[in-house]
Amino acid sequence: MKSQNIRLCFNNTVKALFISALLLFNTNLFAEDLEVTGNITQLGNDWLVVQGYTFYVDQNTELRGPNGSIVQFSFYQLNDLVQVKGNNRGDGTYLATRVKLEDVPNNSNEIELTGYVSAKGTNSFDINGTTFLVDANTIFRGRRGNPFSFDMIQVGMLLEVKALLQTNGDFLATRVKAEDDNHQHGNEVEVTGLIESKSTNSIIIGQWEFFVNSQTVILDRNNLLIGFSQLNVGDRVEVKAFKQLDNTFLAVRIKLEDNPQSQIEIKARIENIIGNDITV
Repeated sequence: MKSQNIRLCFNNTVKALFISALLLFNTNLFAEDLEVTGNITQLGNDWLVVQGYTFYVDQNTELRGPNGSIVQFSFYQLNDLVQVKGNNRGDGTYLATRVKLEDVPNNSNEIELTGYVSAKGTNSFDINGTTFLVDANTIFRGRRGNPFSFDMIQVGMLLEVKALLQTNGDFLATRVKAEDDNHQHGNEVEVTGLIESKSTNSIIIGQWEFFVNSQTVILDRNNLLIGFSQLNVGDRVEVKAFKQLDNTFLAVRIKLEDNPQSQIEIKARIENIIGNDITV
């Protein structure tokens, strides 16, 4: 049998379509989106609230009690001091990967958060709707040991932040670390292409529709924050989005790109290949 390259043929109506797909392992190779330590202030059958963040649990959530023992979710009670790690579900809540009872109270006012910067002030920045203040004691760490400072923070940048809740309700950042913006979650896609149509809360690129909300970061070509109304049909944009429970995609960041081209570039996990069709 002659050896030959495997070619996937795509719809002829698409002039140029280049798909770069990342096959990912099922295991979570990357850190969770959020880690907080605090008292349980609200508690339901499959959810709890810590530091104002709502975490849901499922059969894959690791539940730990005293001395690290495995417990059922019904073990936890209001006001228990717990450490919770979770991933953003895209609807303002988180799916807990681990809930651990804190045997010895450390600092119940500590928060750890990873996300995109949506706004920046003279001594503060916002991530996921939370404002973090900095002071002379805040530690800044760059990627791969590179120098980093508050002045280098830009809207749209991915940061990992550790902070302490102050008596006045503010969060003071104790450590800010720049993160590589290439961590791929199983439900994350990245698409670059021309906006073909636009509604009041979504844009369409090729066969993809991306919805926006108040947390979506939208940047111009100079990485400056702009509004959704400033996006136009025909603009070339890079979109990063997460697949929602209803199978729609919610954009977390949209950035205007230069040099419009008649092509779409997609990065996502391949879910299925049947004949000439690829499902992502």
